[in-house]
Amino acid sequence: MAPVRFYALVDFAREPVKPARESIFRRTKQGSPFCSRCGDGIETVEHILFHCQQAQKVWKLAPVQWDGLQNQTGCFKQWWTALVQARSRKGGRQHIALTANILWQLWKDRNDMEFERKERDGWKSVRKASTEWMEYEEAGIKKKEKSTPETDKARESSREEGRVEEGLMELQIATKKSAEGRKLGIGVVARQAGGRIRAEWKLVERSSGREIQDEAEAVRLVLLKARQLSWQRIKIINANKQLIALLKSGKGDNPNTATLVEDIQALANLFQMCSFEERTSCNMTLCNHICHYALSICRDEERFFGSP
Repeated sequence: MAPVRFYALVDFAREPVKPARESIFRRTKQGSPFCSRCGDGIETVEHILFHCQQAQKVWKLAPVQWDGLQNQTGCFKQWWTALVQARSRKGGRQHIALTANILWQLWKDRNDMEFERKERDGWKSVRKASTEWMEYEEAGIKKKEKSTPETDKARESSREEGRVEEGLMELQIATKKSAEGRKLGIGVVARQAGGRIRAEWKLVERSSGREIQDEAEAVRLVLLKARQLSWQRIKIINANKQLIALLKSGKGDNPNTATLVEDIQALANLFQMCSFEERTSCNMTLCNHICHYALSICRDEERFFGSP
């Protein structure tokens, strides 16, 4: 699986299978040492994995973050050495395995661009890394457990039930357009499984003039914020029946909405679990109140309650 493959490339600084441009230029004085993807810097291993614009896009979308290691990205060996020390933290080994997959995808993306002239979107790289990591984890679990058809079915059922509840964040979203029709107030209530409120967001945007398009834009913004907070299991709740139907079908009712739906689907694929549910407006009283309030402010406001 991917983590095993990656460890063969951990010592990038020595002699990677396909060296970075800087390494080739230093040894042969031929070609250009600059990155062919962004053109903004010398293509070293550290540039490919951390500093290139394409790499930074991937890390922003990644479900695991290592903000405390930013000052180590100038040397991959030092960064990796500091990273493996996180094994003792909760979920550390799993986070390191996922990180290895992300690095592996970044390296493959660079090679695809360099030798095949193929560019892959950042969210696709993250999705590929996450999928391979989850497959690896599942394979490890199955290997440890004794399997029979009956126990496998029971374990899978129990696992699915646990996945739905564990760490699930319900995100209720409501919007309200101003009287003149130019301003859009977005209200968001984030509830943890069990009903405990974790966050309230009051967001201000420009209205498109179409309700369903405004609602879709609100969902897209909320997904981006959920990614920034590293939430992994979410449920989007909205009172617009038509929008929920479009999101579940992956289609739009016009080109603008279709583009938004496509963006939402791409973002949804980055989560371990992301679903969409319709709920009547009367069951979203707090959320409706917040979106009305959002029309009276000029800047976004956020409130968090406890550790999300």
